[in-house]
Amino acid sequence: MDEKRVIKKLVTVMQGANLKKAQELFKREGKRLYELNHPQIPKLYAYFEDNNDFYLVQEFIEGDTLFDEVWQKGRFSEGKIKLFLRELLPVLDYLHKQKILHRDIKPENIMRRVSTNNYESGKTAELILIDFGASKQEVPP
Repeated sequence: MDEKRVIKKLVTVMQGANLKKAQELFKREGKRLYELNHPQIPKLYAYFEDNNDFYLVQEFIEGDTLFDEVWQKGRFSEGKIKLFLRELLPVLDYLHKQKILHRDIKPENIMRRVSTNNYESGKTAELILIDFGASKQEVPP
């Protein structure tokens, strides 16, 4: 197992009917994420519940969010923003075809994955869409 993984703990303070609803939503989200297969979405390896806390075991993405980049480098040019949008289109198209609405696309939920696949600089970057907590499966009318 060479791939780095991360465990995200989602702590709940709910009880009774609210906890039951949270469990249902978590299981539905976990199943949905587990079935997604796109290079711009972190792979979900497992999801489970323990002692009313929920856990996601996901692929670790090395890099910064676009929010971090803006904070460090300042505003981006219109051309750079257009490039970001073009880079995001494949994952948005994939989600659209899967009938999934992310519902929380913002700089904090877009990461630039750094990898060593570029022969010239030794590094490449790919935009990754993260945090599907607010996502929803479109239901037919």
